[in-house]
Amino acid sequence: MLDYTHSFSKNFTEKVNRTQEVFYKSYLKKYSFIAFLDFLHSESNLEKFGLDRTHFFKVFGTGIKFENFKSRLIECGSFLSFRYYYRRDETKLHDANFCRADKLCSACAVRRAYKQQQKFLKAWGREKDLRSKNWYYIVIPVKHSFGEAIEVVYDRLDRVRKSILKAVRNSKSGRKAGFWGQFDGGMGSIEVTRTYNGWNVHLNLLVSTSSEIELKQIITKGRKGYKENYINEDLMKHLERVGDGSYVHNISKIDTSNEESLRASLVEVLKYSLKFSSLSVLDLIEVYMKLYRKRLFFTFGNMWGLKLDEVELEGDDVVDNEFIEVIYNRVFGGYAVFQRRFVCSDCDSFSLHSELVNVNEA
Repeated sequence: MLDYTHSFSKNFTEKVNRTQEVFYKSYLKKYSFIAFLDFLHSESNLEKFGLDRTHFFKVFGTGIKFENFKSRLIECGSFLSFRYYYRRDETKLHDANFCRADKLCSACAVRRAYKQQQKFLKAWGREKDLRSKNWYYIVIPVKHSFGEAIEVVYDRLDRVRKSILKAVRNSKSGRKAGFWGQFDGGMGSIEVTRTYNGWNVHLNLLVSTSSEIELKQIITKGRKGYKENYINEDLMKHLERVGDGSYVHNISKIDTSNEESLRASLVEVLKYSLKFSSLSVLDLIEVYMKLYRKRLFFTFGNMWGLKLDEVELEGDDVVDNEFIEVIYNRVFGGYAVFQRRFVCSDCDSFSLHSELVNVNEA
């Protein structure tokens, strides 16, 4: 096994430890999720928990399809092949096994988000028009109550999402568009959590405009004390009308000269849609079923052509640090790294080919 510890700074080691903890919890959640799925496969148990039989089997399948779904989740990451190119100081993921169920798997969620982030930053670097805009990060929750079903709260937010897309289209064709008509485009993700007061479904948006948005500062008191928010009164009126009386939102202008500020906003929009680590297994199964094949990420206007939703988790590409941190847990959790040296006769260089192998199954 290779010893990576000598090259880690204290801060990096702490970050790795936190990542390990999140990954471990998610891994346990996957096992609990699958065990509960097996339990629910009995029709009497489905009825006991109030889950629709037809929809359950449509989502998770039966027979071989059901067994394959479970196997993909558990075996995700069982094979990861890396190459380190010393002359370019790059580590590339050459081959891998991903389950692609990023609503349930932290490794796939991190990988998808990173690939989308890199795709956007490449476009940012080559397209001057994107850099010339004013960029805003907007968070929009909708009202909800303890007894409301997830699909009711989701539909309320989805009406808001559709109203945004319609307004941008209307603006392009010269029709009245209101608050959202000033935006050239953007990307958005729907995030789902559950708290003491029910299902919380909210929209994370990264949007661009040639104009400045008029912002009003307000101070709010939350469970963690007072905090500073910025709102727009036109947006508040729009949300009240479209979102069944919802009005809460927060708008932050992004300092695009600071790449870290831009990246932080990207992370919020491109992260997981289901906060699987905090949901109970039953809640996770319910929301996964109810939002099956629903669009939880979307782009519009000048962002639509970037096709950020079309990314492959596999591929011979440079590996990001966050992904390596997640995989790092696997190395010390039953996985060993074996390296082979590849010589390139045409380019007078060599690469180190690293494979993570589950030593418990080898």
